[in-house]
Amino acid sequence: RRGVPCWYLDPVDGTANLANGVPWNAFSLALVVDHEPVVAVVADPWRGDVFDARRGAGSRSNGHPLRLADVAPEGDPLRGRIVSTELANQHPWPGMLALLRRLGDRYCTMRIMGSGTLTLTGVAAGRGVGAVIGSFGAVDHLAAILIVQEAGGVVLGEDGSPTSFPASGGVLAAAPFAADALYAEWKASIAEEQPAG
Repeated sequence: RRGVPCWYLDPVDGTANLANGVPWNAFSLALVVDHEPVVAVVADPWRGDVFDARRGAGSRSNGHPLRLADVAPEGDPLRGRIVSTELANQHPWPGMLALLRRLGDRYCTMRIMGSGTLTLTGVAAGRGVGAVIGSFGAVDHLAAILIVQEAGGVVLGEDGSPTSFPASGGVLAAAPFAADALYAEWKASIAEEQPAG
């Protein structure tokens, strides 16, 4: 029903990491009204970081405001940068291997860390220039999406439209100066790996 608040909670995003002693997982909580996140908290217990955001009021890390640069650097906005992603369980998502190669051709490195929450939230914190998740999951990603948006980042659905809650497909988060270039590579990578038919 419209106007009804809904909480999305993931107490441990990155459970495989936790089960295997890899210190990279997070707590994620988002309050959503009408498919729009309005309040978000992400906690990284291993580094003692707490990220939060409120719609229209900005994002913070441990109480300090987060703001992404919107000025484009000289040259290729992806060159020499890092883009993060996550596996679809234990497998690459459709287009991921093509994206890895395409980014590599631009001297941009891809990282897979094991927590979609921290992968997206990292964009707001300036940990890399962007992130692409092959399949959006509301519980895992909504809090991080609001934190990125309120830090001035761009969030796009697989169709290239700005979004807070993709209806289907994946999600991209990026610094403003890199969003168009990263989206173009993502779109081309998905098309490249689609079966001929």
